[in-house]
Amino acid sequence: HSNKTSHMDVLTHFEEGVMYEMDSKNESCKKQMLKYRRHPMELPSDATHESETYLGSPSKSEQGLRVRSWNGKLPDLHANYTMMTTSCGCLVVSCCYHSEKTDLTFTFMNVETEVDDATVFVAPTYCDGVA
Repeated sequence: HSNKTSHMDVLTHFEEGVMYEMDSKNESCKKQMLKYRRHPMELPSDATHESETYLGSPSKSEQGLRVRSWNGKLPDLHANYTMMTTSCGCLVVSCCYHSEKTDLTFTFMNVETEVDDATVFVAPTYCDGVA
């Protein structure tokens, strides 16, 4: 077993149900079909609000983030989810999916609500023709 550094980027198109794993250094690309198309930053309309709390400290200025916790079920995946959103603005900051076989956690930082250059969502040309 050797210790090495990888240069992996992931581009996920939830609407298309496709994920690309790209190594820009080697210009290699692997395409996978997603088993589920729901975007992890999308709060389901049937989510149940559980609580409101602080990440960090509410007593120190600018040392905390007020968040809301939500949960629900994904019957088609036989799974449950827990999401945390900002209290003001409802931006998802984390999402955990739980099932008998798998637990999956997403954490979102430096979220951009608008994108000026839509080409950042286009797979590079070395991914063309990858099945």
